[in-house]
Amino acid sequence: MSVIITRALADAYFAPDIHINGEAWGRFGESTRDAAIAHAQRIITRTIESEITDETIDESDGYRPDYAVYEQALYMAVNSAAIARGDMIGPMTMSIDLSEGDKTRRKDKSIISPEALRWLRKYARQIEVWRG
Repeated sequence: MSVIITRALADAYFAPDIHINGEAWGRFGESTRDAAIAHAQRIITRTIESEITDETIDESDGYRPDYAVYEQALYMAVNSAAIARGDMIGPMTMSIDLSEGDKTRRKDKSIISPEALRWLRKYARQIEVWRG
């Protein structure tokens, strides 16, 4: 059975009294949170190469792809160039320029957040060896 991932469950996961980043999550608008969750679910599903189901969750082993979705959603919302910050005015757009450009503004933009990787029992900069 497929696991339902919703904004209400994400809001419960990020409750300010149980998650250090709960207040940050709550500051994003509902449509931003919905979009972040939908996109994060696609990313995590692609990463684990299967749908998130009851069978893919192992609470006793700490393998929680549903929690990884919520952490990835927050990571993307916080780091998105498309979301206006207090010091920015006017419409925002994401840059898709892949040139070398201004390296001082660049940072590691790994597609999966470190906390999401932990819920997937993977670790940042992990090397996987595949034999074919």
